[in-house]
Amino acid sequence: MTEFNHQLVVHQRSLEYFARSLTRDLNDARDLLQDTLVKALTYKQKYREDRNFKSWLFTIMRNTFLNNYRRTVLRNDFQNEAERMAASHLQGDVSSAESIVVMGEIQRSLNKLPENLRDVFDLFVKGYKYREIAEAFDQPIGTIKSKIFQARKILMQELEESKR
Repeated sequence: MTEFNHQLVVHQRSLEYFARSLTRDLNDARDLLQDTLVKALTYKQKYREDRNFKSWLFTIMRNTFLNNYRRTVLRNDFQNEAERMAASHLQGDVSSAESIVVMGEIQRSLNKLPENLRDVFDLFVKGYKYREIAEAFDQPIGTIKSKIFQARKILMQELEESKR
């Protein structure tokens, strides 16, 4: 235990530099470093003595950075898709009042989803990975993927019907 913590301290400076190279932002780098250290402490029982400790930490940091990046991209993609769908509902000049109405339709469609689909889909939209959602709901990944697919299908039908 003491050796593990000592190794974390020894490699902290290298991790800081690596985090800065990944994020290109001091505050984001600090957040990434903190996330990495927390994950290393959380999963220390998974560390094997025969592995290089520094490379294990760097792998945790890289994976954390990539997962956060994917989450951000997914969230932005969904927001862009919602905005695109809202814009396609509008004809002629786009007024803020019409946009509010269309966004309200999208929100109503989301609210109509059955609770078990809505909760899973909400985490998916927020950028969580299938595995993370499966763990949160204590369900197999296949079940989670199926629920997300069903939610998408229902939402698309609802939005198509509201266009008419």
